[in-house]
Amino acid sequence: RLFISLLDKKDYALASSLAAEHSLDASLILKNRWCSSPVTENSITNFLAPMKDLEWKLREVKERVPGSASATELLLKFGLKLTLPPAKFDSATPSILTLHEKEICLYRLLFIAYLERL
Repeated sequence: RLFISLLDKKDYALASSLAAEHSLDASLILKNRWCSSPVTENSITNFLAPMKDLEWKLREVKERVPGSASATELLLKFGLKLTLPPAKFDSATPSILTLHEKEICLYRLLFIAYLERL
């Protein structure tokens, strides 16, 4: 409860200390900071990029509406980096995609389409 209360109060330093001390999930701090920050290169680098949950990050890139075209472009380009095809797509041998890989491809196509509209 204290941890969530600290996040609600945006006391991230104390929340980080508490998380480290009690082995709590520090990703909640990153998510909270990301959601309460404007989209900038700094917020992407410091709060979104370190998140381990790829699906959450991809949804954020897809659903977050930044305040400017330049911020939108930054976020979509970050999304493209997250969806780079693995090396196995470079081989001459065709491979069967897993459901997860297909979802990543769909996100990539969506990000490309959004970028083209900017």
